[in-house]
Amino acid sequence: CQVVTLDISDNRLEDSGIEMVAEYLKRSTIIESVALKQNRITGGDGATALAEVLRRNNSIKVLDISNNRIEAEGIAKIDEALATNNTLEELGISDNSLGAEGVANMRNMIVNNRSLKKIMLQYNNIGEDGALSLATFLQANDSLENVVLLEKYVRLLVMRGLISGGKQSKSDVVLFPQDTGDTKIQAALKEWEKAKANGQELIALPREVFEYQDAAAVTAFLKAALVEGISANKAVKMLMVGR
Repeated sequence: CQVVTLDISDNRLEDSGIEMVAEYLKRSTIIESVALKQNRITGGDGATALAEVLRRNNSIKVLDISNNRIEAEGIAKIDEALATNNTLEELGISDNSLGAEGVANMRNMIVNNRSLKKIMLQYNNIGEDGALSLATFLQANDSLENVVLLEKYVRLLVMRGLISGGKQSKSDVVLFPQDTGDTKIQAALKEWEKAKANGQELIALPREVFEYQDAAAVTAFLKAALVEGISANKAVKMLMVGR
C-alpha cells in the first residue's frame, strides 16, 4: 500500500493557513505523512489546530513541523494531544523555539506515549536543563527508538552518566556519522573495532545508517565512548547526533 504524503512546506501559511489545513486533516483517513516545515506556525492558534488534528486523526504516522515558531506553550498543546494519540510514529520539531521549558512540556509524549518511535529535536536551544529533563524522561520510556539532538547535549549526558548508568532503559545509544570515507572517521572506526575485538562492551554503531555528523565530532564522541566504556544495555536506543 502506497504511503500518502501531504507536503506543503515553505509556504508561509502562518496560523490562519494551518487552521484551514487542519480542518482537512481532521477528517482525512488516507494521509500518513504530513510536512509543514517553514510555515511560520506559532504556539498559539497554529499549535492548537495541530493538537486537535492529533486528537482526531487516526492515519497520520509522520508529522514534520520543523523550522517554525513553536515555543514551550505550543509544544505543551501538542504534548497533551499525544497523551491519547496512538498512531503518530515520528515527530519533527527541530529548529523551533522550545527551550528548556519546552522539553519539560514534552513529558507525556516521551513517558506515556507508546506509538512514537522518533523525535527530531535539534536546534531548539534547549540548554543543559532541557537535555537533563529529556534524559530523565527517556529513562522511563521503552518504546522510543530515535531522538535527534545536537552533539554537545549528547556529550553532556554521557559525561553526567545519564545515558550510561543509573536507571537503565532497554535499548542502545547509536551514533550516526555523516561521511565514513573521512580519514579521521575511518581511524576512529578502526580503534572502535579493535576495542570490540578485545571484548570491550560498547554502544552500537551500524554503518548502514550513517548521517548527521562531521568528522571532528564523530572522532571525539567515539573516543569518549571508548574511554567511558558505554554499555549497549545502558542507554536509549538511537540517540542521533546532529551538527
